[in-house]
Amino acid sequence: RFFEIYYFNEKNFSWIKEFEFMKQIKPRHRKELLERAFFNIRIKFRMFFNLILTERGKNDIILNFKTKIEKKGYPIIDLYQEIKKIYFIEQGSISIFKNGQQIKELNEGDTFGIEGLLHSNSNYQYKVSSNCDFAIVYSIDISFLINEILNYDAESFTEVMNYAHEYVNEIKKISTKDVIQIIENNNEA
Repeated sequence: RFFEIYYFNEKNFSWIKEFEFMKQIKPRHRKELLERAFFNIRIKFRMFFNLILTERGKNDIILNFKTKIEKKGYPIIDLYQEIKKIYFIEQGSISIFKNGQQIKELNEGDTFGIEGLLHSNSNYQYKVSSNCDFAIVYSIDISFLINEILNYDAESFTEVMNYAHEYVNEIKKISTKDVIQIIENNNEA
C-alpha cells in the first residue's frame, strides 16, 4: 500500500493500524464492512462493473485493486507507454493529452487505460489534472483481468471488449475534433 490507514481506538485512546483494527472487529461486522465497501466501489464504477456479469468476477477485481495517490501533473500513462493496467478514478481528475494538447478530462467514477485490451501502447498521455492537488486511482492488471476473469466468462469478455472499442472510438472523435479546431484557429490568426 502507498499509505497506511489508522483508526482511533477509543478503549486505549490511541491510533491503531487498519490491520489491527480489522482483527478487533467481529467476523460478522468485518463482512458487513467489506460488503459496504464493495457496494460503494461497484456503484461508483458501475459503467465498468455492469460489464462483468458474475459476482465472483466483480469481487475478484475489487480484491485485486492497487491504490495509488499521485500529485498534480504526474503522468500515470505516458504517450507510447505500454498499457498494463486499467485505472479507476476514486478522487480527483485525469487529463488526456494528444500532441501536447488536452483533449478531455476524466473525473471521479471514470475509467481509463481500457484501450490496453486492444493494443499494447498508449496513443495518449494521461496525467493528474492541474486543477486538483492529487488524484487517488485504483488499478487492476490487464493480464489478471484477462486470465482470471474474462477467460472464464465469455459474455463478460465480449462486453468488456465492446466497451474498450467504444472508449477508443470516443477518444479518437474528440482528438480529431480538437486537431481540426486547432488548425481552424491557426488559419484564422
